[in-house]
Amino acid sequence: MKELQETPPERLMNHNLVERKFDIYINEPFQSGKELTFLKEALDNNWLSTEGEQIQFFEQQLKNYINVEHLTLTNSGTSALHLALITLGIKEGDFVICQSFSFVASANPILYQKAIPVFVDSEEETWNMDPDFLREAIEYCLRKGKKPRAIIMVHTYGIPAKINKIKSICREYEIPLIEDAAEALGSTYFDQPAGSLGDLSILSFNGNKIITSTSGGALIAQNDEIIRMARLVSNQSKDENNPHNHVRLGFNYKMSNICAAVGRAQMHDLDKRVTRKREIFQLYKTLLSDCKEIQFQGEEERSISNRWVTTLTANRKNFNKIITEKLLKYKIESRYLWKPIHLIPYFKEFSFFGDQTCGRLHDCGVALPSGLGLAQSEQERIAELIYQELK
Repeated sequence: MKELQETPPERLMNHNLVERKFDIYINEPFQSGKELTFLKEALDNNWLSTEGEQIQFFEQQLKNYINVEHLTLTNSGTSALHLALITLGIKEGDFVICQSFSFVASANPILYQKAIPVFVDSEEETWNMDPDFLREAIEYCLRKGKKPRAIIMVHTYGIPAKINKIKSICREYEIPLIEDAAEALGSTYFDQPAGSLGDLSILSFNGNKIITSTSGGALIAQNDEIIRMARLVSNQSKDENNPHNHVRLGFNYKMSNICAAVGRAQMHDLDKRVTRKREIFQLYKTLLSDCKEIQFQGEEERSISNRWVTTLTANRKNFNKIITEKLLKYKIESRYLWKPIHLIPYFKEFSFFGDQTCGRLHDCGVALPSGLGLAQSEQERIAELIYQELK
């Protein structure tokens, strides 16, 4: 899209003291052009801490965009998820059900609380939490004598999960739903924005996300009391009336005003970013349309994904290894799809419910370069290299 303009890479390279590993990265950050304006405001006002008007502006932008009332910024998506568990009162020995096909940060906070993760497989269409296996996991916990305290559902690679079915199960069993929308800002489900679909929701603004604040996240809740508690805990649980007193165990999880200035700048063209991401996905799909072995991650009816990363699978042995190594020869970054969390060594002892769909996705799937500055000629080159290996 011509409307999206970035500082030319050659200008950035002139001042880059760190050697670039790739000519094409999987998801290189993209500047809006407004970052310096808001950073200068923060510097001019000398707000270099975790207080300041940039935080207020960024929070309000997010509330308006997602159409929510209660939100607080954090220094990462992981800390936002940890705060979600803390505010729900999750403690040692509690069961928390989690989607296995995701980045490991979706499950690590469960262990921070010394709770017990129970992993659920993906369904084949969107690659997100399978509602049928979710029900099996809940029944397992009940047989063990404890109802799960929360369910963490992820919109993998920005594709909305089958929310209606999952929320129906959550209501049936009266279990809070945490929506991990770290990768899904700008996606919608039945016209509702990702980040507004759970009892609690989290976002990430890491450098590879559709917008970035260099690092950062947000916790969203339907209940203002949850956000009040999250703000307290994220600030070392300082007593408002006596900053030398701390009312409970707290953490240093607040976002800085400088990071918020960058996030505020990036929000200005979020819808254009979503459009551009979807254009990148569609061009890959067109370029690889003659290759019948390839399958792309699907969208459920009435959901619109931000297509954060274009992902695909092929029914060919070692496809992920072949393609990533081929692209690497040309200094093009690509990656295997997420390794199922239940297969990561320190999670192997915990229960998993499914038919290993997520394992098959990992074994035969690839994530392709999807940065907003990706040129059509670069996509054509990537598609041609993939074709060469599938002939």
